[in-house]
Amino acid sequence: MPRTAMIYARIQSQRTSSARHIKYLLDGHGTNSTNAKFWTKGIRKSLTTHQNLPTAWAEIDHHWRQERDTGGTVAKKSKVTYMQALIVLPNEISEIETHSLAKQVLRLFPQKHPVTVVFHEYGASGVANKHLHMAFSYRKYGYERVDRELQQGFERNLKALLKMQYKKYGFKIEANKENNQVKYKPQNLMRVLLKKYGVDRMKNPSFLTFVVLPKLQEDVRKYEQRCLEIDSEVNVTNLQSARKSVEWLTLEISKAQSLKHPSKMKMQSHGTDLPFGKESFAALPIASTQRFGR
Repeated sequence: MPRTAMIYARIQSQRTSSARHIKYLLDGHGTNSTNAKFWTKGIRKSLTTHQNLPTAWAEIDHHWRQERDTGGTVAKKSKVTYMQALIVLPNEISEIETHSLAKQVLRLFPQKHPVTVVFHEYGASGVANKHLHMAFSYRKYGYERVDRELQQGFERNLKALLKMQYKKYGFKIEANKENNQVKYKPQNLMRVLLKKYGVDRMKNPSFLTFVVLPKLQEDVRKYEQRCLEIDSEVNVTNLQSARKSVEWLTLEISKAQSLKHPSKMKMQSHGTDLPFGKESFAALPIASTQRFGR
């Protein structure tokens, strides 16, 4: 059976610290993997280690802000500090092919443009989900003027490169349907929920149980239906991630309950069940306990 691959690359501008993000990626983005493989370009060789790479990007951040604040090569109203990209890989891709692809991606950039490519074998939920993260700048050194030619053609060139390399490795290219794209990021779930509902609501176990949890469970049903319609690896991965999110929120509800009613948690340690204990979640009717999405 031939190996198949879909072309998926998402590019986003960022307004935050690139150094913090690089450290997060090298730490395995919330997984147990603490030895992520990475490739770099446009960064001093002495700084291209797990320990020093965040420092290299911190220096770039510093120079970018200095240029902006002094009216240099970065406009005073500029907010984009660097760029990120996510490339979803076929799980069948080999280590040698991944190394080759990462090196080819680096060749898309002119000299002196800072780029870091990080490989992860698993998603934050622990499910096999090979992918590449990229941190890069359209600016030479990360803080000179934007290279418009690079910027305007980058997404097109990146996707063309992926298609060419996958074919070279013997993959059959599948159409990348919108409903098959991996959109849900488990590592961002708490951040998104906090932004959407606020800290106070996220501490309320009743709100989590009867408002947020039903939305997460709705996603589980949605991906279960998609798996029945299209038996694809991406749909299975999304379903597993959605289920992990429900498990995670159930634990968060238990934590919120303990903060709201510490005396009841003490009773539980003596054998008294809580009204919102873990056993109660399984007993709630489907209509009342039905997520949210990747």
